[in-house]
Amino acid sequence: MINTWSNSSIRLGRYDREKQSLKSRNDRIALVEDSPFYVEKIAEKDLLNKVVLIDDIYTTGTTVRQAAKTLKELGVKTVASLTLAR
Repeated sequence: MINTWSNSSIRLGRYDREKQSLKSRNDRIALVEDSPFYVEKIAEKDLLNKVVLIDDIYTTGTTVRQAAKTLKELGVKTVASLTLAR
């Protein structure tokens, strides 16, 4: 069985800020309360326009291609994927 998670009404974004790699460890810890992330609502009309598929491992790419094809057939305009390991 495939577990799915979806929340189709919000998006997590990130403000452009100085790279964390340019800061010292103490500077990073000091900013722990100043989150660079924000949540924005997504308009109903945009819910199926863009989808990101997340997969744990890439072997042949068939799973992602099949899922993307199915979503495109349903009317999704843009499908992107993120794979954690190859």
